[in-house]
Amino acid sequence: MKYFLFFFLLAVSLVCNAQTENGLVAYYPLNGNGIDSLGMHNGTKVGILIPSQDRNGGQGCAVQFEGAKARIVIADIAPDNVNEPFFTAQRSGKQTFAYSFWFIGSGFNQGTFLRYLLNDKEEVTFGYKKDTVFFSHPSGRIWKTFEDKGWNHVVFSWYLSGQAGTTITVNGETKPFSEFMNHFVPDITNIKGVLGSDGLFLDDFRIYNRTLSSSEIAQLYAATNSCDIATGTESEELIKEGEKSILKIVNMSGQEIKDFQNFRGLALVLYTDGTHKKVLK
Repeated sequence: MKYFLFFFLLAVSLVCNAQTENGLVAYYPLNGNGIDSLGMHNGTKVGILIPSQDRNGGQGCAVQFEGAKARIVIADIAPDNVNEPFFTAQRSGKQTFAYSFWFIGSGFNQGTFLRYLLNDKEEVTFGYKKDTVFFSHPSGRIWKTFEDKGWNHVVFSWYLSGQAGTTITVNGETKPFSEFMNHFVPDITNIKGVLGSDGLFLDDFRIYNRTLSSSEIAQLYAATNSCDIATGTESEELIKEGEKSILKIVNMSGQEIKDFQNFRGLALVLYTDGTHKKVLK
């Protein structure tokens, strides 16, 4: 009965999380590093990245970029791969994606959340300047003003359904656009994604292969959990919890992980006493 109740509560939790995990193709908790919790698109730290307190007081659960060279580079980007996180394949007709993240602006009153480098030349920039969040591309620029609340939540969605459309949501307020970037994905293979800029605080960067509904955006904006994740590379030390016995290890969709030693990403260790522990490898 105890195990039944535990798995019932776990199932409820996974169903609640599934709404905002559906279509999630890359997730950077930014706990002081550039690890993708899904294990597919890990970033490389460049320069100084300082583990920082997140919006809910979690120590080391966000990152501050310190210095002109500070950034996280995600190099395994290819527009012909429909599963890659930054672009969706133009020729597949699946030009739909969304980003969700939190930020604190730098003392420079401007900064960059995300840049796309095409053949090492900056072509696309997503950032902020004073009280404006903007997205620029060779075909134009869109922007939304916002009230700075310290930690600010941003969701950017882009879709192609008959015509291109875009929305920018900041702290729960959405501004729609239309007929923008109708040729977003270039026919080029050497693409890099770069997160961060000097002085910026960044947290909880999520990339989806679909747009997000207003209720999903509200759910992400209202989330109050800080990171409670054990991190490292030694499997035994990560999953050890006193004298507890392990029941099983699952991914965040509830599927059992058979080869945890070689697994990379975010996992949930289930113990026989009904408790659990999040682990990031």
